[in-house]
Amino acid sequence: MTLNGKQLLDPAQLEARLATLAGAPAAETLALLRGALGEGRAALRQAYFEGAPPQELLSAHAWLVDELMVRAWRFH
Repeated sequence: MTLNGKQLLDPAQLEARLATLAGAPAAETLALLRGALGEGRAALRQAYFEGAPPQELLSAHAWLVDELMVRAWRFH
């Protein structure tokens, strides 16, 4: 199994969802980012059970966290 970023997170969709939260309380933004992290981790968990190599899982998890951190920083 080969993981790609779109299986974990759609950056364009996340950007669009963040844009709708401009001016919203920080708790709503955090909830969105936490939800995206949870969905990505669920996809990673599924990939693990399907036999994805550990190196691939680790790399994909790092990518996911990096993408979320970049968006959180930009939105801040």
